[in-house]
Amino acid sequence: MAGLVILASIFHAASIVIVQDKGISPFFAAELFFLFKSAFTVKRIVIPFWSIVLFFLFLYFLYSVLFFPDFFNGVKVFIPEKGIDNSVMTGGDPLGRTKSQWAQLLYFLINSLCLLMFYLQRNEIGERYAYRLFTLAMVLVVGIGLWEFSAGLTGLFFPYSALFSNPGFSQMANATAFGIDRLNASFSEPSFAGGVLAASFWMFATGRNVWLAGLSFAALVLTFSGTGILAFMFGLIVSLRQQKVFITIVSVMVLFLAMIPFSGSGQYFEALLIDKLNSVSADVRLTSDVFSFDLLKNTFGFGAGLGSHRPSSLISAMLGNAGIPGLFLFSVFLLSFVVNTATGATHMVRMNHVKSIRFYLYILLAAQVVGIPDLNFSSLWVVLFVLAVVTVHISDERMAVLKKRYENRIRRLRL
Repeated sequence: MAGLVILASIFHAASIVIVQDKGISPFFAAELFFLFKSAFTVKRIVIPFWSIVLFFLFLYFLYSVLFFPDFFNGVKVFIPEKGIDNSVMTGGDPLGRTKSQWAQLLYFLINSLCLLMFYLQRNEIGERYAYRLFTLAMVLVVGIGLWEFSAGLTGLFFPYSALFSNPGFSQMANATAFGIDRLNASFSEPSFAGGVLAASFWMFATGRNVWLAGLSFAALVLTFSGTGILAFMFGLIVSLRQQKVFITIVSVMVLFLAMIPFSGSGQYFEALLIDKLNSVSADVRLTSDVFSFDLLKNTFGFGAGLGSHRPSSLISAMLGNAGIPGLFLFSVFLLSFVVNTATGATHMVRMNHVKSIRFYLYILLAAQVVGIPDLNFSSLWVVLFVLAVVTVHISDERMAVLKKRYENRIRRLRL
């Protein structure tokens, strides 16, 4: 069931059941099955510090959903169901009670419980298994994306109706740029796919998987996503600490850029790297983020309540929805979680694998800060799940090995 959760996280735009124009995603359904399966088999309950912070964050979110729509009734927000473009054009809508508030609270609760359960069941799930399933999930993202892009150019079959079946998302399966279909893979928007592919590239690059890194980069370019490109550049800065990786990537990039004028596609890359920053989409995103700071001021720094406001980036979304207290608690949670996984990683998984997964988290967070506002983004939570599994302490691991040896010895004596 843990493996199913990891694989289901990539089907961002799909739904398995539609209820009142809202789709239940495969990821959410897999999480429910995983919680039901694993809740009855927990052998030892250990509450880490980050889970306590997560609990207080949930309480604050619950309080914001219960009371903020009344406290700040009438304050203008960008309603999630309306979309950013329409909200920017109309200047927002008055704050009120919506289904999105309770839905986002439920998603956050389930994601938080799953994170804790992955941590508690980390010995049973296994570090190697989690890493391999997560790698397979990223390979599927690249493969589905390249298949989708090829189908858009050649007319080949692609299961759009299955992978883009969730009516709760703004579907952009046929989004184009420069007259070419943009790569979405299995995500609702090219920007979301771009962020995940940028993170995947750096995960494979730091893990020294050259072929998968190359395919991830090719898919990233085909998204024509400014979010993905900026996240990729952030990864380049972070990779300065790993000189061999940095020098290799820079050398390949220089060679790649030198070949562009001879390929006849220079105009596309110029539009992607330069014109993208001056596009209407960039203006809309910037306007929505500035609006979030005005909303923060109008709500005295507390936000409008979880699920009430949807701008274009994660930080502005946290400030607009949960205010300064919510952003502070979320930052403390992430920091404590990263520190815990850094100090508790076991020697059973190769350290470059652990570092590559952590690298994925950093790049994805950078992509969300740039252009992915969803706190309950499945790709964010699933990498946290995987990191929770690789936090098996050596002492825990040795105890598990000794226990298994003891049980085997008792079984032999009985025979």
